[in-house]
Amino acid sequence: MVLKRVVDGVLGIGRNDPCPCGSGRKYKQCCLGKTPPPDIRSPAAPVATGLDRIGKLRDAGRLLEAARLAEEYVARRPADAAGYAALGMVHLYAGRADEARRGFMRAVHLAPNHAENHRNAGFALAQLARDAEAMTAFKRAIELSPRD
Repeated sequence: MVLKRVVDGVLGIGRNDPCPCGSGRKYKQCCLGKTPPPDIRSPAAPVATGLDRIGKLRDAGRLLEAARLAEEYVARRPADAAGYAALGMVHLYAGRADEARRGFMRAVHLAPNHAENHRNAGFALAQLARDAEAMTAFKRAIELSPRD
């Protein structure tokens, strides 16, 4: 599905995009004008909003709320690496390096080619004085994204 725009938190689908119902037809020839079932409506909008909210709570120092929201997020989306990275970051901000490491390592497992996950795992491992593992994580992050 090609996502065209987000307007007021609602995801827009272009008329010529494949229909989100999975029929294989163009949206304009299939479900345009019909009310889609709830599981098809804007699936990406709540995801982005959830991650954004976690980050805003974390940045505001509301770490308990951010941790609770991040735990709920990953419980609903266990295959979402970004959710585990957000959870790890909340724990890192809260000074809970071991919990942060677990979140980041899960994110690494789910998205092994994402340099930021390796870098964040390295920070958590360094705080735990697991220097050799931290160096391995940092080296992998550099291999994946040498300019960052």
